[in-house]
Amino acid sequence: LYKNADENYKFQMHNTSDGVITLEVSDTTNTGTWYHITVTHNGSNLYKLYLNGSLQDSATLSGTISKNTNGLTIGKYAAANSFYFDGMIDQIRFFNKELSAAEVLTVSNE
Repeated sequence: LYKNADENYKFQMHNTSDGVITLEVSDTTNTGTWYHITVTHNGSNLYKLYLNGSLQDSATLSGTISKNTNGLTIGKYAAANSFYFDGMIDQIRFFNKELSAAEVLTVSNE
């Protein structure tokens, strides 16, 4: 998860066949405002990106999720070692199941 030069939040996932998806927040975000961003995966091939409980983008990526030497990064674009997030990140959580839209909304309001 990172914020690009256009100030849009983006999430990328890669597979072992050099496939990649990029999910992007379509709503306008403002500096100085807290946002809740959620990415879900259905355990198969569907990824969804939510902003404050509202679905922003989705895409499919089949195949095996790639392991890379960069590791998990939150707040910068690992592939280019750039687009660092200039702000605060709080309450990162990982769940062992896909959250439903209703569950994402509930968590975003906590």
